[in-house]
Amino acid sequence: MLTERELRIISEVRRKYEKLGFVGCTGCRYCTPCPEGVNVPEILSFYNEYYVENRNDEVKRRYGEHITPESQAKRCARCGRCEELCPQHLQIREILGRAAMLFEQNT
Repeated sequence: MLTERELRIISEVRRKYEKLGFVGCTGCRYCTPCPEGVNVPEILSFYNEYYVENRNDEVKRRYGEHITPESQAKRCARCGRCEELCPQHLQIREILGRAAMLFEQNT
């Protein structure tokens, strides 16, 4: 059992992570395979890395090298299957939309 103080600390940390853009993907891969071929775990990993590295453009470059056009975030059909399977209850469709805008503007 966590105390009320500990729960407040956890809540504050969560808010700060969300403000930074960080998402709580553990890389479990339960969201795979995507019916559209989107590489959800890798995209979320790049998304987190981008914000952890203070919005470093090098992360954008590596995204372009590692995420093939067939597995990009913009291919998401928003079916929701990934969210149904995600044990972290992440809003994956929303995150993929942000990732597409961030990493795939010129593709």
